[in-house]
Amino acid sequence: MNTMDEQLPPYQKSVLIGGGIIGGLAFLVNIISGYAQISSEPSVTILGIMAIMSLITCLVAMAGALISTWHYSQFLEQPITLGKGALIGLFTGIAVAVVSTLLNQLWSVLNPDFNQQVIESVIASLKSKHRLKRICSITV
Repeated sequence: MNTMDEQLPPYQKSVLIGGGIIGGLAFLVNIISGYAQISSEPSVTILGIMAIMSLITCLVAMAGALISTWHYSQFLEQPITLGKGALIGLFTGIAVAVVSTLLNQLWSVLNPDFNQQVIESVIASLKSKHRLKRICSITV
């Protein structure tokens, strides 16, 4: 093992901070997008609410790795190696997935109909898109 790595403080605190914050934000984006999908009319747009919010959730999750790595480097007050940054990012991604999943499971206990309502809304939207495609192919 490298002597420099032995001298570095553990990065678990940075991973837990970034993973906890971003896991909570990813959960909130997921809940907001679910309720937006449920309350919307069946859409004929190419990108529905769920697709756009899924993209935002991925961007938020990627920010977790940046936050954790930044926090760790600020704590050290010196640059860190690329490998250490990648490792912190990997563990932060795992923490985001765990926190978000646990919060989503808790939400499904508090509101058991939520997932089914989202699924039904997405199916209605897809059926609407299929009808539009069929109408367009008949008129062409």
